[in-house]
Amino acid sequence: MASRLGRGFPVSSAPGALAYRTASAAPTKTVTIDSIGSGGLSNGTGGTSVSWQHYVSGNAVVVGMNYYNTSSVAVPGSVKIGTKLLNLLGNTQFYNPSVGYVTAFLYGLLNPPTGLQTLSCTMSGTNGVATNSVSYFNVGGFGLYQVTTGTTTTASQTVTAGSNSRIFNIIISGNNNPTGYSQNQLYSVAGSPAVYPNCLIGDAAGNASVTFSATVPSGGGGWASAAVPLINPWAVIADTTPATQTYYNEPSAQIPVSVPRARL
Repeated sequence: MASRLGRGFPVSSAPGALAYRTASAAPTKTVTIDSIGSGGLSNGTGGTSVSWQHYVSGNAVVVGMNYYNTSSVAVPGSVKIGTKLLNLLGNTQFYNPSVGYVTAFLYGLLNPPTGLQTLSCTMSGTNGVATNSVSYFNVGGFGLYQVTTGTTTTASQTVTAGSNSRIFNIIISGNNNPTGYSQNQLYSVAGSPAVYPNCLIGDAAGNASVTFSATVPSGGGGWASAAVPLINPWAVIADTTPATQTYYNEPSAQIPVSVPRARL
């Protein structure tokens, strides 16, 4: 009988003999970037929502946002792609005397609608928002939200993620614009203190230790660097028993499958 590599099926090595071929690693699928949106920017005086365009072909979309309110804690009402709500992956807030409450938000969605899409963020009150979206291929899920904040002139964050993944990152400050980004810069908008927020978005290949950094000029009013790993779904899970081999082979459904090894 011919072997079926990667499925954990038996092969014969001699008449009457039994041999089992260990299931090979699933095909490597590295998380890669698809496209970047046009970005949204508002100081809130033009209405209570901001929208932007994004042509999506990938299977995941991530949104990074700098959001502030000068009088109360800033909380976006919703973030959508078309009519589908994105999931909040994490948010971190700090206070700046000139701006008020400054908040970094990360949102994400697996299997978003594809083609030319409108993304939107609703706001409450007179708020400022700077935001954009990035879509990716081969994403199986979102990892742990990780964040670092500070008041120094260098914003720096070290993130851990697995191989074949990517790490999505946003760096924001209360006043002055972050510059000199250390990783793959995807989008940057220069804000105006107390009018428009700034927003720097980038990413990097996953690894055991990945550092994102940018320079925040003196008087930047604090900063936050937030990140989330975009997980590679093709992870092989070895089974210690001789009867089965378990592996992940469905990027969209992320279903672990146990395949019995039948005798010849």
